[in-house]
Amino acid sequence: MDTWENVKSNSSAERTIQILKKSGGSKEWIKHYGKQVFLDKPEIALKLFTNDASENSGAGGMDQGYGADYQESYDSISMTIEEIIDFLGKIEEESQAINGRNRTGRA
Repeated sequence: MDTWENVKSNSSAERTIQILKKSGGSKEWIKHYGKQVFLDKPEIALKLFTNDASENSGAGGMDQGYGADYQESYDSISMTIEEIIDFLGKIEEESQAINGRNRTGRA
């Protein structure tokens, strides 16, 4: 897939975040593959750093094929809190730059 150009639907964005969490979420993968999700679907992307027991453990985890005792959280990714804050700051800066270009009509 071409650097996640197709992460436009909610389901593909959610799947990308699930894959990043399940894979252990290396910093490089998050920065490369997660970036577009953060720019296009930030409300979904933030799930990378949260632990929603109703979605990711118990029966919800079994529905997703993870097993009854599976739990995810930002602890399952390989970024410190400081690295997460830095990453999100860079995403915010890029998002503002993109929105500024869109308002002025520049590509």
